[in-house]
Amino acid sequence: MLPTSVRAGAAQRLGRRASSGNLRSLLHSLNDEDPAVREASLESLVAIGSPSVPTLIQGLMTESSVVRARVAAALGRFGSMSGPVVAALEPLLRDASASVRAAAANSLGEMGPTAASAVAGLTRVAQGNEVEPTAAALRALGRIGPAARFSLPVTVSRLEHDDRTVRAAAADAIGALFSSRAGIVDIDSTDFPPQLVQLLFHREPGVREAAALSCAAIGPAARPALPALMQQAQEITVSLRLAVVNALTRVGPGDLRTLPILIALTQDKEWTIRESATRGFVAFGPAAKNAVPRLKPMLNDEYSRVRRAAIEAVEAIGAPARALVDDLYARLFDKHEETRPAALRAFRKLAPGLSDFVPVLMRELGSVDAARRLTAIAVVQEFGDHAADAMPRLFDCLYDDVLAVREAAAAVTGQPVPIGSRR
Repeated sequence: MLPTSVRAGAAQRLGRRASSGNLRSLLHSLNDEDPAVREASLESLVAIGSPSVPTLIQGLMTESSVVRARVAAALGRFGSMSGPVVAALEPLLRDASASVRAAAANSLGEMGPTAASAVAGLTRVAQGNEVEPTAAALRALGRIGPAARFSLPVTVSRLEHDDRTVRAAAADAIGALFSSRAGIVDIDSTDFPPQLVQLLFHREPGVREAAALSCAAIGPAARPALPALMQQAQEITVSLRLAVVNALTRVGPGDLRTLPILIALTQDKEWTIRESATRGFVAFGPAAKNAVPRLKPMLNDEYSRVRRAAIEAVEAIGAPARALVDDLYARLFDKHEETRPAALRAFRKLAPGLSDFVPVLMRELGSVDAARRLTAIAVVQEFGDHAADAMPRLFDCLYDDVLAVREAAAAVTGQPVPIGSRR
C-alpha cells in the first residue's frame, strides 16, 4: 500500500547491506507491479555483488518474463562467478520469451570464453528467425571465441537473414571467431569459409554487403574472396560500395590488383568512400605512385577526413609524391586544426627545398589570423637554419596581440615571453 517512491527508496537502501533478510526482500520486490521498484531492486542486488548471485538465480524462476529478462541481463555483470551463472543462464536459451533468450545470450557473451559450455545452445538460438535473440546469440558466439569455432557454418548462413541487424551480428561474429583463433593457430586462407565468395554474388545487396563486411573483419585470410570483392566495387548501393572498399583495403593491403580500383573510387560522389579508398594507398607506399595525380584533388577535398587521408597517403608514398608539396604546404593552414599536425609531418618528409617556402612563411607570420601565425611559427621551427631570413618577423611575433603566439615565438627564439603587446 506504500507509494511507489517509498518502495523504490526502500529497495535502494536495502542494497547497502548483504543480509539474508535484505536479499529476500529484494527478491520479492523484483516482482513489484511498478517498473521503478523492480529496477531499484535489481540495481541493489547488483550493488551488493557476488553474495546476491544465488538470489538473482532464484529470480530467474519468476513467472514474469520481464523480470526473467532483467535478471538474466544483470547476471551478465558477474563474470567472476561465471560457473554458476552460466549454468543458470543456459536453460533460458530455451525460454518461451524471445526477450529472455536474448538477455541470456547477451549475458553469456559477456562471460566470454568461460561460457563455452553454452555454445550448442547459442548455436541453436542463432538458427532462429526472431531478430533480437538471433543477433544476441551470434554476438555471444563471437565473444566466446575458439570454443565456438564449430558454429562458423551456422554463423555464415545467417548472413542471408532478412534482417540487417542479424546480418551485421553474423559479420561481426565471423570476424571475431577468426581473430580469436589467431591467438592459438596461424590463420591463413585455408581457414576461409568458401561460402562467403558465393554470398558476394547473392541477389540481395544486403547479403552481399554482409559478406563483404565479414571479409573485412577476417582480414588477409579472406584473400580467396579478393577477385569477387573487386567485381563488387561499382555497386549502386552506397553502403555496399563502402563495405567493399573497406574489405579491399583490409583483405589485400598493398595488393597491386586493387590499386586501379581504389584510384577509381577516389572519384566516388560519397565522401566516406573517397576517404576509405584514399587511405588504402598508405599500405602501398611508393608503389602507389600512379595514385599521385588523384591525390591532388583529394588534398583539396571539401571534407576534412578525406584531406587527412590524402595527407597520410602522400606521406606514405614519399618521394614519388613530391610534386604535391605545394598542395601539402597549403594544408599546414587547414581550417580544421586536427589536419595541420598530419600535414606538418608529411611536409617535413617531402619538402625538397625548404628555403623556397621562407617568403611564404614570412607572409604567414604577419597574417591577421592567429591560427595561421601559430602554424607558421611551428613550420619555422621545423625549418631550422633554412628559416634564418624569417627570424626578424619571428621576433616581431614576440609582441603579438595573442598570448599563445607570443609564447610560441618565445619557445622558438629562446627569448622570454614579453608582457603584453606593442600595441
